Amino acid sequence: MELRRIQVTGGGTYIISLPKKWIRRYKLKRGDSLTIEERDMGLFLTLKKEKLKKSAVITLPGNIMREITAKYMCGYDTISIVSEGNIDHSDRRIIKDVLKTLSGYEIVDEKNREITICNLLDPSELPTKKAMKRQFFVATSMQKDFLKSFLTNDPELARDVIQRDFEVDRLYFLVVRQLRTAIIDTSFAEKINVTPMECLDLRIVAKNIEQIADNIENNCINFGEIDYSSLNQKIFENVKKMSDLLIEIFQSSWDALEKKDFEKADRVLGMKKDLETLKKGLDEDILELKGKDSIYMGNIIENLAKIGELGIDIADIVIRPED
Repeated sequence: MELRRIQVTGGGTYIISLPKKWIRRYKLKRGDSLTIEERDMGLFLTLKKEKLKKSAVITLPGNIMREITAKYMCGYDTISIVSEGNIDHSDRRIIKDVLKTLSGYEIVDEKNREITICNLLDPSELPTKKAMKRQFFVATSMQKDFLKSFLTNDPELARDVIQRDFEVDRLYFLVVRQLRTAIIDTSFAEKINVTPMECLDLRIVAKNIEQIADNIENNCINFGEIDYSSLNQKIFENVKKMSDLLIEIFQSSWDALEKKDFEKADRVLGMKKDLETLKKGLDEDILELKGKDSIYMGNIIENLAKIGELGIDIADIVIRPED
């Protein structure tokens, strides 16, 4: 931390000096421009320079999927994947599969020993909060259609729900990339309309929504293994009640987050008791089931409870505004 006193020139202009070590570290010179922004926490001084494109090289062999995803979330614009020999078909297929979950990343050049990936997405086209709203909408529709597929034993609809999980993942990775960039680049944060204070909370919410979608996907897989003739009407009725409660939790949590409505968030937290009561009833409903039906139905109930807890956690992020 550096302490500098404000000085006044003869013409009434207020000025402060910058430490010499800062000038050297950031290679500043006379005439360079700096940006001063007023934020809730104070004044922020940043360099006003053209954004440099970040590039990285990934050398094969290695964990291609993990490395590409990590570079994406760290904000790299260009990735070159290189190999001493020819890149084989299995590696090319992995690369193309992982790109399906990363918005904006496209292969722009493909050779025998090198593949070049570039980010072609303008963040202003899908800013963070808009991407998260879409993520929330998809996850909510997944839960509604899971219930419909479960009540009607519709495996085709369940498969469609499973496919939608890819879109939630795609939006999650985009949100993480944008938030990580916003933390270190205030001009980018302004462009996507988020503050540094919001970044941590939004990252948690995006992760919760992604996990909600994962649990819904797992439920669609589990119910396909159940012998429906073993299920009684009470199980269907209580699964519907629990799903209806989950939708109420989702919508109320999101509204509380968007509107910074502390009272609504507090009401959502109170729904945890209702969630626990419904889960306990369903646990009792499946006691008479045997073998794999008991296991898979138990998995569904646990996943429904976890989905509810993740939704409630979103409301828990909403903090009472200062008086």
